[in-house]
Amino acid sequence: MINSFTLPNLAIVVTSLILGIFVLLKDKNVLINRLLFFLSLCIGIWSFGFLKTITSANAESALFWGRFLYIGAIFIPTVFLHFIFSILNDLKNRKKILFIAYSLCVLFLIFDFTPWFIKDVTPMPPFKYYDVPGTIYPFYVISLLVQIIYAHYKLIKALKNLIGIKRNQIKYVLGASLIAFTGGISGILPVFGIIIPPYGNYLIALYPVIISYSIVQHRLMDITIVLKKGTIHTLLLSLIFIPSLAIVVFFEKLLLGSINIPLTLIISLLFILGVYLSPRVKPQVEEVVDRVIFKEKYRYQKTLSDLSRVMVSILDLKLLSQKIIDTLTQEIEIEGASLFIMDEEKGYYYPIVCTGSGCDEIKKIFLPKEEPFCVWVTKKNDIIIKEELRGNEKIYLERLEKMQAEATIPLLWKDELVGVLNLGHKVTRDMYNREDLDLLKTLANQATIAIENAKMYDALKKTKSRMQRADRLASLGTLTANLAHEIRNPLVAVKTFLQLLPEKYDDDEFRNYFLSVASGEVDRISSLVTELLDFARPSEPQLREENINEILDKMVTLVTTETKKKNLKITRNLGEHLPFIQVDKDQIKQVFLNILLNAVQATPENGEITIVTRSFAKSPGETFLQIEVKDTGPGIPAQELELIFTPFYTTKTQGSGLGLSITHQIVEEHHGYIEVDSQVGSGTSFTINLPLNADSLTEKRQKATVQ
Repeated sequence: MINSFTLPNLAIVVTSLILGIFVLLKDKNVLINRLLFFLSLCIGIWSFGFLKTITSANAESALFWGRFLYIGAIFIPTVFLHFIFSILNDLKNRKKILFIAYSLCVLFLIFDFTPWFIKDVTPMPPFKYYDVPGTIYPFYVISLLVQIIYAHYKLIKALKNLIGIKRNQIKYVLGASLIAFTGGISGILPVFGIIIPPYGNYLIALYPVIISYSIVQHRLMDITIVLKKGTIHTLLLSLIFIPSLAIVVFFEKLLLGSINIPLTLIISLLFILGVYLSPRVKPQVEEVVDRVIFKEKYRYQKTLSDLSRVMVSILDLKLLSQKIIDTLTQEIEIEGASLFIMDEEKGYYYPIVCTGSGCDEIKKIFLPKEEPFCVWVTKKNDIIIKEELRGNEKIYLERLEKMQAEATIPLLWKDELVGVLNLGHKVTRDMYNREDLDLLKTLANQATIAIENAKMYDALKKTKSRMQRADRLASLGTLTANLAHEIRNPLVAVKTFLQLLPEKYDDDEFRNYFLSVASGEVDRISSLVTELLDFARPSEPQLREENINEILDKMVTLVTTETKKKNLKITRNLGEHLPFIQVDKDQIKQVFLNILLNAVQATPENGEITIVTRSFAKSPGETFLQIEVKDTGPGIPAQELELIFTPFYTTKTQGSGLGLSITHQIVEEHHGYIEVDSQVGSGTSFTINLPLNADSLTEKRQKATVQ
C-alpha cells in the first residue's frame, strides 16, 4: 500500500542506492567515494526496513523488518563520522575514535536480532506496527547522538579556516546532514512513545542527492545558489503539489476511500502537468526570490550588468582599468585584484591597475608575450581557477601565486590575448560560484572591447602628438639658418670689443666687468649657434651596422662622473644576443647622451636610473630595437609633456632647450620614434624605438602612403 509515509522511504531507497553506486563507479579508489557509497547503502537498508515494517501484514513480519532496518541504521552515524574525518583530512589523528565507534557498531549488531535491542512491535497509529525498544536500545541512541553532534562540531570548526572548493564542500555536507538528521530524529521518537508522524523522512530523501552532487561535480555551485534554487523549486512544488494532493484526496474519498496505485497514476499525471507549467511560472518566481530573499546577490549582479554598459564609454585606459577593478573588488568583495594589459610596443603585459596588500610585488611582474603562461592562457580561452589545476597545468601554479590570483580571466580579441584579469580571494573565503563565473565571462567580453577602444583612442592621440611634433620641427628647420645668422652678428661685435680691450687694459673696472660678461656671452652664443646649425642642417645619417649595447655602454661611462656626484644607482638590463642595427654611430651617441644627461639631471640624490634594451616586432616585417631609460625623478606634468620636444622649451635654469628637439630629429632621420611615459612623483621613462631594417620600413610606409 502506497501512502504519504511509504512514498518518501521508497524515494530514499532508490536515490540512496542509485547515487551511491554512481559515486562509487565515478572513482572507487577514492576513500571519500567509498565511504559515501557505504553510507548510502546503510541509509538504503534502513529506509527499506522501515518501509517493510510499517507495511507488514502481521506482527511477526513487522518484528523481523524492524530489526533488519538496524543493520543499516547502526552503522549510519559511524560511517558518517568516518566520512567527515576523511573529507577533513583528519583520519590519522582519529583512528582510536573510529575503532571505538566501529566496535560499538559490531556490539549493537550482535544484539540486533534479540529482545535486548528490539523487544517487540506494537500497534502505534498512524502505523500498524512500530518498534518497542529493548534494554540496549537507549545506549545505541546515545551513541548515535554523540557521534552526530561531534561530527557536526568538527564540520563547523573546520568551516572557519577553509577556503575555496573545500569550504564549499563542507557547506554542502553540513547543510545536507543537518537536514537529514533533523528528519531522522522523527523516526526515533515514536520508539520512546513520542508520537510524531515521520514526515521528516522527506528531508532525508534530499541527503544523498546533495552530498553526491557536491563530491562528484568538478566545479561546485555556491551553497547560496542551491538554497536559492531549492526555494524556487519548493515554491513551485507547493503551488502544484498541494492542489494535486487535494484532488487525490477528493477522488480517494469519492471512489475508493483509500490511496492506491490508480490514484498514484493520477498524481503522476498531475506532476507531468506541473512540469509543463513550471517553466512558465519559474522566471517570475525566480525574480521575486532574487529581489526579496537574495537581494544582496541580485544587487551585485545588477551592478556588474550596469558596468558592462558604462565602461564602453570610458576611453581613458587607466580610468577604464581602475573602474573595472574597483567595481569587482567592491561588489564581489574581493581582497585584491590586478589587470595586466598588453604593451604592443614593448611586447609584454604589465600591471596597469592593482589593488590589495600584495600590490608592490605584483607591480614588479612583467609577462613577455611569448612566455609559456601567456601562451597557455590564450590557448585555454576560459576562466582559470587555481584550485582546479590538474596534471601538467600545475606548472603554472607558481605564476598564479606570484600574481595572487585565485581566478584568472583571459581577455581575448580576435584570438589575441589583450590582457589578463586576476582576482584574489573573496573576503568571505568562499569560492567563485557558477553565477560569478558566468557574469565574469560576460564582463570579460565587454571589458576586452572597451580596452581595445581605449587603446585605439590612445594610439590615435599619440599619432596626432607625433605629427604635431614633426610639424613644429619642420617649421623650425626653415628658421634656424636665419636665427643663427642673427646670433652671429652680436658675436662679431663682442669679439671686436675684446680685440680693443688691450687699449683699456689698465682700466681695472672696465676690464674685469666686460671680461666676465663678454666671455660668458661668447660661450653661450657660440654653443647655441653650434646646436642650431646641427639642428637645421638637413644631413642624412651615415648608416653602418653597430652594436647598440656597446654604444650605450660608452655613453653610460661618460655620465658616470655626474652620477657619482649625486650617488645615483644605474641598473642595466641589456638584452642578450641583440642583432646589429644600421645607425649613424656619432648621431646615436648624441641621442643617448642627451637622454642620459636629462635622466641624471632629473633624478634626485640617491635615486636610480634603469636602462633596458630589447627587440620587439610591432607588426609583421617591422622589427625594432628599444632603448628605455627610466629615472626616479619628480616626473613631468601632463600639460608640459607635449612641449618637451619643442625647440627652446626648457624648465631648467640653464640650457638652450634644444637637446630633446635634436634627439627627436636624429631618431626621426633613423626612421624611428620616441615615446615618453611620465607620472608626477614616480619618474619619467624615455623609450627610443629604432627599426632593424630602416630601408625596407621606408619602402613599406611609402607604398602605404601611395595606396
